[in-house]
Amino acid sequence: MCVAFLAEAATKHPALFKAIIAFNRRYAPSASVPEYFSMLPGHEKLLQDKEVRSICLKIHQPFRGWWNFAEESTRFALLDTETLKKLCLFFSTAVMAEDIAHAVKRDEATALKQSLGINLYLYAIKRGRYQIGGIRSILIPFAGTGNLFERIERLSGKLLFLVCGSWPENLKNFLLQYDAAAFGFLEGTPGTSTEHELSPDAQRSLRFAMKKILFREVSPQWALCFD
Repeated sequence: MCVAFLAEAATKHPALFKAIIAFNRRYAPSASVPEYFSMLPGHEKLLQDKEVRSICLKIHQPFRGWWNFAEESTRFALLDTETLKKLCLFFSTAVMAEDIAHAVKRDEATALKQSLGINLYLYAIKRGRYQIGGIRSILIPFAGTGNLFERIERLSGKLLFLVCGSWPENLKNFLLQYDAAAFGFLEGTPGTSTEHELSPDAQRSLRFAMKKILFREVSPQWALCFD
């Protein structure tokens, strides 16, 4: 545990500190009474004693958690699953926004509106196309081939894979252990496959652009948790 970082977060960045607490609460095993304890006569009365209950549950529910989010890029892991999904979808839509804006065939535009939803479609052609900058050309190849919606979904599924290359191995292992459904992609993070590596400059640009879309379009309150 990084005591210095946590102390600073608790005193100077309360929103970040609360997000870290919520993150660990999300993955902490739910408290349960050991089976042998429930067989004791009068165990219900024993559990009314706060100290007995606390000691009993702590001994049988060890959980170290993950507390060091000093490296800013790791803070994307603090976001709840729905916010992460929304961020990745907005971002990948913004990357493909020029293509969306030039989908002049009526049936293609109609299909995109149905697939993305009218709000995300309008975001792409009005604001999204101006929020990505130079990182767009680097990310386009990760969208692969297919129709526009397929490419958006494919890129959306790869964004966290691309942004987490600098995360500590211990954090990756923690997320794989406690949330494999959301972070199963970490089994093949950059560093094991040159096909998916980004340069340090490209990673910085990607993280900057993702923060911008998170704060402006997806969930502005998270701005308090980033530098």
